Amino acid sequence: MKQWFQQFNQREQLYLLLCAAAVALYLLLVGVWRPVTSMRDDMASQNERVAQSLQRVQTLVSELQQLRATGGGQGDVNLNRMINASTSKHSIAPTRIQPSSRGDTQVRFEDVKLENLLRWLHQLETVDDLVIRELSINQGKRGGLVNVSVRVGPG
Repeated sequence: MKQWFQQFNQREQLYLLLCAAAVALYLLLVGVWRPVTSMRDDMASQNERVAQSLQRVQTLVSELQQLRATGGGQGDVNLNRMINASTSKHSIAPTRIQPSSRGDTQVRFEDVKLENLLRWLHQLETVDDLVIRELSINQGKRGGLVNVSVRVGPG
């Protein structure tokens, strides 16, 4: 390589060195500088998206705090009270009542009369203005009795 380079006169050697420096600078620009700036731009846009998400979360938190302060969480208590009152009216006793975070309530019955259960479900939807979101009925231990799991929510 050294012999090849020395066969040129001094002026041509200078041109070759300048061209080699220009190619090295170009490779440095394309191989290092552009990927680094591209990653920086990607990180900046990602930070902006995260900041927007944080702003939305903070807005939701403040709305939730306002709802809690004004008694917005009282729906579960009223829903449970309505379920307890209506089940005792129809002579059926739930074995489990479990409120969910979505505002619904899961109610479980074991060995209840199907007729009483159907009357209770009818009252929930027509009188109490609640919605039956899920219903699972299985045969009970004796004839005419059923095991039921129902998810009830506000209308």
